[in-house]
Amino acid sequence: MNKIMKFLLYSGLGFLVVGLVLMFIGKVGHGYQGLNRLSNYEYVPSVSNPSKGKTTFDNVNAFNINAGIPVTIQSGNVKKTEVVVNSSQKNSGVQLKRDGQKLNIMTKKSKLRNDVHISFHNFLIGSGSGSGNGYPTNSKVTITVPKNETIKSVNQVKRGGALHLSNVHIGAINSNGISDDNNFDNVTSNHPIKLREVKRINKVTAPSLDIDDYKNDFNITNSSFTKQASTINVHSDDVDLKHNRWNNLMLISNDGYVYFNDQTTENNLTIQNNSGDITGHIKPSKHNIINTSTKSGDNNVYSHNDFVNVKPSYHYNFSTNGGDINIKK
Repeated sequence: MNKIMKFLLYSGLGFLVVGLVLMFIGKVGHGYQGLNRLSNYEYVPSVSNPSKGKTTFDNVNAFNINAGIPVTIQSGNVKKTEVVVNSSQKNSGVQLKRDGQKLNIMTKKSKLRNDVHISFHNFLIGSGSGSGNGYPTNSKVTITVPKNETIKSVNQVKRGGALHLSNVHIGAINSNGISDDNNFDNVTSNHPIKLREVKRINKVTAPSLDIDDYKNDFNITNSSFTKQASTINVHSDDVDLKHNRWNNLMLISNDGYVYFNDQTTENNLTIQNNSGDITGHIKPSKHNIINTSTKSGDNNVYSHNDFVNVKPSYHYNFSTNGGDINIKK
């Protein structure tokens, strides 16, 4: 009997201590934020009205993006570089850190990814939610640089955040971020552009373009990459190419539809598709040679089975294992 009494006594004291600790967290730490302090979780409480903050930087010409949120870099009528953090949360989760002429844009990844509700009997200790990918939700950064200013470099290293570049001249662009909404419009770069994911490239000029895309349909239009050979790897989605100039282009697709129109090349345009169709338009010329190969699909070049010229200068090579090839005028 004494053992049972001791067990009940110690159990009651244990529950009492736990209850007091949880109540302390709920009162002093403001619920779920108190748990945040004890566990080092990042908590960003929601508010009804969006908050907006602007910071001005002088002599900044490089950007390192380590943020899982959308970041836009554009040119505008400003005298100094302006950075606007827009969020519907009291704490946007965005940090800006200057390192000489380089500006670091960072977000801290939260460990709270799903809805959380913690209660003790009928007393609610805290509740809240994290973003689906662990990064702050409803936050974005817009960077505006003075017109005609050259940005030394843009480097994107974190997954999850979209990168938008508009009306800017950039020395070097390197994007390792994985997002289905990377857009580049009217961009000039002195160095080859390397991208992990992209949605749209329009009016972009650079020596070459290298893309390794895993999950996005994307299009490239009105762009020029004529100094070096370019490579595009597509794993499972469609590609649309219109009105572009290339040095040499190698496009490899695993399982998607490839369409092209008005593609000028210095020498070779090669498209290999494992199981999708290839459809394109090439103006007939005595300087062209077109080679096609398919294992189980149809070949159609200008409504014929093949097309060979006597003075080839430009080579077009198309192959697919399980799709059709259709080349039109």
